[in-house]
Amino acid sequence: MKDLKKLFPGGISDIYDGRAWRRHTSAIVACEKPGQKIVWLAKPPSAALDNSEEIIAWGDQNRTEVAPNGYRPMMGHLELLDLHRAFPEFHEQYWLLALGSFTFDGNRRRCVGALYADAGMPRLGNCLFDGEWNGGMRFPLISK
Repeated sequence: MKDLKKLFPGGISDIYDGRAWRRHTSAIVACEKPGQKIVWLAKPPSAALDNSEEIIAWGDQNRTEVAPNGYRPMMGHLELLDLHRAFPEFHEQYWLLALGSFTFDGNRRRCVGALYADAGMPRLGNCLFDGEWNGGMRFPLISK
């Protein structure tokens, strides 16, 4: 936690206390390609914003030249940390939500990792998996 607090002076949610994280059953398990990952800060259609499972399926169905097999959702806090280290300015523009993995909060609700700004400072937080998303949020997806 001490190292994370240096990276995220805006605060850190208590879900990053070392508890176990799990993949969502609908998250796509992808074979990582050697070299750099292609990350898409996806903005799904508004109709999908009411359902996290639909957002994951939507990413899987998208096919592009860099991702002919579709995209998988970013997995929790470790991949959010990598993204923050590579692009520290993203948290100032968007709330970034990693739907690919979850942990339980103190009330046994599924939570996903979130990276955003709090008073202009980066914060590693969390949101409920079944939260109500809005158009200003982005869902980092990684090419499979």
